[in-house]
Amino acid sequence: MGVYGDLLLRGATTSDISYWTGVMQRGASRQTVAQLIVQSAEYRQLQGNAWVQGLYHRLLSRTGSATDLTYWTYQLLTGASQETVLVNILLSDEYYLRSAAIS
Repeated sequence: MGVYGDLLLRGATTSDISYWTGVMQRGASRQTVAQLIVQSAEYRQLQGNAWVQGLYHRLLSRTGSATDLTYWTYQLLTGASQETVLVNILLSDEYYLRSAAIS
């Protein structure tokens, strides 16, 4: 499946292939193209969603809803640190009530 399948969890479209082929024809290396894909908003969003989903599973013992994931991933993409997101989830009423119930 290649880089798109491995990093973006989807196949490359004709438009994607055309774009990246043009980038390489202008002198970019395969390494540079891979780095640019990893730096893309699409990749960062996927990684943010996976990281946030992991927090929900570990800290709240549930799957994060689409709204949860969208909110926290947006926070990450607009400058919030992972530490800030983690602390906010730890300070949530949901975490407090859950941790008090199992303490």
